[in-house]
Amino acid sequence: MNEDEYERKCFKISESYNGFDIGEEDQSEGEITYWRPDIDGLRIEACVNTTVDYKYFRYIRSKADDEYGKICRIRIDTPEYVYHKGDIILTKQELKEMINIFNSTRKFNNEAHNYWEWLNIDLWNCYKYYNGDQNKPIIPPMPDYSKLETSD
Repeated sequence: MNEDEYERKCFKISESYNGFDIGEEDQSEGEITYWRPDIDGLRIEACVNTTVDYKYFRYIRSKADDEYGKICRIRIDTPEYVYHKGDIILTKQELKEMINIFNSTRKFNNEAHNYWEWLNIDLWNCYKYYNGDQNKPIIPPMPDYSKLETSD
């Protein structure tokens, strides 16, 4: 597979995670908050859906960019999944790892925030891009995600 074919395949797979039929918008403006391409392909992405009155993010596990992975959608305001066709729920290990990620800190452009804060900033930036919201980002406390149902 040449580089152009690889890029097209990766783009097609990435696009497949968008739930256009449930109102999700394409976020080509930096929606990935956390990504481990070199380990296991885990991605946590901001997600814009202007047809619902709550915000959520996508948790995607994929071994390689050019292979389809599994996805789940999780609300920002309460420990609940947003189900869409084919979505999965987290394992106990993934849930524990997600909570640890959200509590860990990343420095970017001389600003240090934990990943929970970065996710909410990324969400705000995506919504700002789509609907021109000029308010400062609101960072709610992280819900008790340990209450999420797991698959094991």
